[in-house]
This record gives sequence, structure tokens and C-alpha cells, in this order.
Amino acid sequence: MNLGSAEEARQIADMAAVADACDRWNVPLAAMMYPRGPKITDPRDPALVAHAVTLAADLGADVVKTVLPEPAAALTEIAAASPVPVIVAGGAPLADEDQVVARVRLALHNGAGGVAMGRNVFQAENPLKPARRLAGTIHRRNRGSERDEPRRILELT
Repeated sequence: MNLGSAEEARQIADMAAVADACDRWNVPLAAMMYPRGPKITDPRDPALVAHAVTLAADLGADVVKTVLPEPAAALTEIAAASPVPVIVAGGAPLADEDQVVARVRLALHNGAGGVAMGRNVFQAENPLKPARRLAGTIHRRNRGSERDEPRRILELT
């Protein structure tokens, strides 16, 4: 949903209908909520991001994907106030893998429940490399280790 777009009212009504159907069918709903459009001057404004997250939760979303606000520290309060997990979008392409990892760490440090990465992984020269590095960063965040050590894959026979 694009809050601030010319179609915002229709998008909200459509999401409400989808949320109702998901609730009836017991299917989780992930809402992609972006403050953007002709009425939005700063799409990373914390108040707008908070509004997007709150609206999604109020409409029945089980998880919300949105932008990392600026400053990123504002996400701490937004995520804490949300009754559903807040996932941060991968954003615009970054110059190198270290910047992508730094962005993910910043989002996680400030309360994101996770990240949704796209082009910063699949447009890399070797997509497996950043995918593994990001997975390691994300899954070790609560264990206090930020090293990018290799993990063994167990084969079940």
C-alpha cells in the first residue's frame, strides 16, 4: 500500500477486504506499507512510518514490511508499539556488500523483526555470497556473534 498516493483510499479498502478474507481462511497477511506518492515529502519520516505500521496492524496484518525511518533509531519506538513484527525493506541498491550488512545490522539493532532483501542480493555478482553473509548476521544477532563463520550443512539420508 502506498500511503499518500492518489489511490490511497482504494488501497486501504482493498487491504481491509483482503485482511477479512485472510482472517476467515486463517491465512497470515503480510502488508507492504510505504509512505510514498505526491502527498509525501519525506518517505522515511518516522511519523509517517509509524502511521503506516499502525494502519497495517489495525487492518489485520500479521506482519508489516516498511522502510527504515530516518533516523533509524526511531524504529525502536515504532517496533515496540506495534502489535505485529515490523520487517524492514531492503531499499535502494547499495554500493557494496558491507553497506548492505551495515544496513541490516542497523535495522535489527533498532527493533526490526527482520528484513526483506531483494535486489541487494539477487543483483550481486555472486548472490549466494551476500545471502549467506546476511543470513549469518540475522540469525546470530541474539547470540552476540557478528562473525561470518561458515556453517555446516547436515545431509539427512
